[in-house]
Amino acid sequence: EIWVSKYLGREFRRLKLSYTVMKQLERGKCPMLATMGNVTYLATPSMAVFATIDFGDSWSLLLPAGIKKGVVMQLQVDQTTAQTGHEANALLLVTKDKIYQLKPGIKTLLPLKIHAPVLVPIVLPDSSPNHPINLVGTHYGAGGKSSTFISRTECPTIEVCRDTSNDNVATSHNRTSHTWGTSEIIDWFGLDRAREPASDWEIPEFTHIQGVAGTSRVYIGTY
Repeated sequence: EIWVSKYLGREFRRLKLSYTVMKQLERGKCPMLATMGNVTYLATPSMAVFATIDFGDSWSLLLPAGIKKGVVMQLQVDQTTAQTGHEANALLLVTKDKIYQLKPGIKTLLPLKIHAPVLVPIVLPDSSPNHPINLVGTHYGAGGKSSTFISRTECPTIEVCRDTSNDNVATSHNRTSHTWGTSEIIDWFGLDRAREPASDWEIPEFTHIQGVAGTSRVYIGTY
């Protein structure tokens, strides 16, 4: 079950999933959710995207499934599309090796009408098959400056993780034509609290990238 709140957690309602939505979900696979404005978006691993404004009483198909584009592992609001006085207006769909920006193209909310959503691949820095995309984050910072972050490092073995030359986060501060730079991670969580080598190398290096809107502060963390 999925529960959604419009009131900062003061009241939750169960999000209803229609037969059309359920049909797009594989057994054992979970949908991904993001809220932008008054609309709740739901994406499936097959890249089908739906939208609702009434807690799932009705769903509109925003984007049909597209298996050839890869399995979606992350859905989020693209904060780089926010502007002073205006909320973000695009979503990001993330696979293991690609990032797509989706502009929903919503014409009206009541009733919910969608006009020609635009799906655009984001040009990424050179990638390595040994280091697929692990995590993506976007940030709307101070003075309207925006950033996109890509963590592509995982820790398959202790030896690889001790080689910090591969431990980095790709960053871009452009809204459209991305120019990528690399920030090397030197002091990272490769040690447990007892200052011993980390015990679980199956967990990706990072699980969260979160910026504080309107500031230059960005947190990269892990469970």
